[in-house]
Amino acid sequence: KNGGQDTVIDENRRDFLKATAAAVPLITIAGSVSGVTKSFGEVKVYKRNMLIENLPPDFEGLKILHISDPHLRHYVTLSDLEQVCTDAASFSPDLTLVTGDVADDLRQLSDALKMVNDLKSPLGTFACLGNHEYYRGIEEVHRIYDKSPVPLMVDEAVSVPVKNSKLMIGATDDPVSFGSKHQEFYSNCIDVILTRRHAGDFSILMAHRPDALDKASESGFNLVLSGHTHGGQIGFMGRSVFEGAWPDRYLWGEYSRGKTKLYTSSGVGHWFPFRLGCPREAPILELHRA
Repeated sequence: KNGGQDTVIDENRRDFLKATAAAVPLITIAGSVSGVTKSFGEVKVYKRNMLIENLPPDFEGLKILHISDPHLRHYVTLSDLEQVCTDAASFSPDLTLVTGDVADDLRQLSDALKMVNDLKSPLGTFACLGNHEYYRGIEEVHRIYDKSPVPLMVDEAVSVPVKNSKLMIGATDDPVSFGSKHQEFYSNCIDVILTRRHAGDFSILMAHRPDALDKASESGFNLVLSGHTHGGQIGFMGRSVFEGAWPDRYLWGEYSRGKTKLYTSSGVGHWFPFRLGCPREAPILELHRA
């Protein structure tokens, strides 16, 4: 998309990796071959109904395109994101929310944001930070976002009119480090957001990590959108195979805590090219009253 030599090199490397995956020796475990090959397949863009308790009538049928974790670099490139946007356009999403880790190659970030914004979702396009934005250079990330058409939200909230109602969209920062659930961090983030909270008949929280659900449910958010986990990149029957080991980490799919719903996306991209039973995805979440 940017016409530069670096993009050509990335595409050539991607083609090489595809060919390598297809040429794995026959003695390799069949599941491993399938997992590597499928990691280069198309991103699954589909409509998913989200049932929300006491959903106000003005939000019935609202469609949210959820893009998380493209990790644009070698394994996933702008051509993958273009496929996502092209497929998503057929669903006419009302709102597009991007929950972090957009580009590991920051040279692709500007084009990626323009591409997502070109969907022209009527209620807007908003983004939050992930841990990889910090790894790749948070100051440069902020500079790119400042010049882009997509607002980057960090511990803040906006109010968006929807018919005769208001939609409140909040977004947290990211704790960067791994390990614990960072409960104190998310508690502090959400407390800051609440001080800047706009009145809303329905509220959505963008948080790169699904760990934010616990505090978000206590704070009255209706819906949380997250990514980060990639579903462990191995799944079975729509759940991560690691769900049993970490049931409180909300690894992939739909979860409820109190009256708050969470959707954790398995992500558009990945940091390691292996997927088995856990396809890359960019769901369009359509809201309906439970």
